[in-house]
Amino acid sequence: MNEQPTQQPFSTGILLRLYQKLAKPGQFEVLLALGDQVLVSGMTFLIGIGVARLLGITEFGKLAIIFILQMFAQSLQGCFVVAPMMALSGLKVRRTTNYYAAVMAWSAALSVMAGCAVALAAWAIYAFRDGGVALAFILSAGAYTATQNLLYSARRMLFAKRIGWQAFYMDAARYALFLGAMALLWYHGYRIDVTTALWALAISGLAALVPLWLHLRGARIRQPILRTVWSRHWPFAHWLALMLMLTFGQDQAIALGLGAALSDQAIGGLRAGQYLIGVTHFIWVALENFVPGGASRAFAAGGIDHLQAYLRRTTRILGVVVWGFILLVSLPAETSLRLAFGTGYEQFAPILRLYGLTYAIAFFREVWVFFFYATQRTDVIFRAFALGFVVAMLAVYPAIKVLGTTGAALTVLLANTASTAYVMYHAWKAIQEDRAKPREKATASGVISRTALETG
Repeated sequence: MNEQPTQQPFSTGILLRLYQKLAKPGQFEVLLALGDQVLVSGMTFLIGIGVARLLGITEFGKLAIIFILQMFAQSLQGCFVVAPMMALSGLKVRRTTNYYAAVMAWSAALSVMAGCAVALAAWAIYAFRDGGVALAFILSAGAYTATQNLLYSARRMLFAKRIGWQAFYMDAARYALFLGAMALLWYHGYRIDVTTALWALAISGLAALVPLWLHLRGARIRQPILRTVWSRHWPFAHWLALMLMLTFGQDQAIALGLGAALSDQAIGGLRAGQYLIGVTHFIWVALENFVPGGASRAFAAGGIDHLQAYLRRTTRILGVVVWGFILLVSLPAETSLRLAFGTGYEQFAPILRLYGLTYAIAFFREVWVFFFYATQRTDVIFRAFALGFVVAMLAVYPAIKVLGTTGAALTVLLANTASTAYVMYHAWKAIQEDRAKPREKATASGVISRTALETG
């Protein structure tokens, strides 16, 4: 006699179905990646807001300059170690600990170099504009950059190994230490400024990295594997690095140049308009935790047909969140700026709306560039950003001369629209070419069959 299946309570059934949904391959990974990026980008956002409200627009401008330089150095480093690692991790189920240790060794070396470069660049900007700046500020900028870049590589490495929960704990510990340090300094009456915040971020980041080194301590790092990793990453890296130079030229370099030529207040105003819309950047950066691997796996499993289906689904799901937030913030721009930064920032509402439109359009590019990562055609990405760079260089001077800070934001919009259109056109073209191939084979087969029947 067959036993009847036991019916589960309603509440237990709901929990079981929720668990089964999250337990599907990749589902929990996606949620964890988004959660970790909300933590990291959210804290960066709140630090910027805190500086703007408590220390004023001049200190916010100084912080913006360092953040721009650090993000450029981080992105450039990512071209050589992180982006290739994430793409390659999707092509093989499990890579060795020695491989990831070699990646982190390269990351450590490049992070130190990045810290030195950012410190030198910050010194040059302030020496050119103001005749100099405090040495402690320069050193704190270098230390912050080196630590932040190393944390970025470590975070991506842990997600590539499918242990993203360790990345979440690492980032949570870092910001808990940072907040605790800042609270202690304030309680004991120490002066809080941008330099203090940068030092606290650097030291707390180094402390949070200790468990990572314990995780990799058994790995063997030798010159042959270091050379192998570099040679394997280079086909990805050289196009991406060139592309980054062009990306920087059509976006962040405009803001940096505005601050270097005018004042910390000028760049602070421009960044204030961008800052709120930049919350959507949380999702953009989180894409790097799971989309490269997911796109590579989709392409390996079913070619371009599976790849484009995966990216369409990603665009549709995340697009609702991104575009909804953009509308929520940019339509009442004056109110949004006043609530976030306080009174006096309402004048930057047109910049906020222009950046909202920019991010709404560029979101398509940020998802669909992974089409070309997966198919290893990063030259297309390079040409897209080359087009945007040319547009930016042609538009930036007359736009700023006529419209000032608003003109700078308009230039960013035009450049990003051009590069997005290029990426989407070539993705569509590749999909159409792939779909035409089976039809050509079927047609040829039909002709041969009819000819055989007629001659038979």
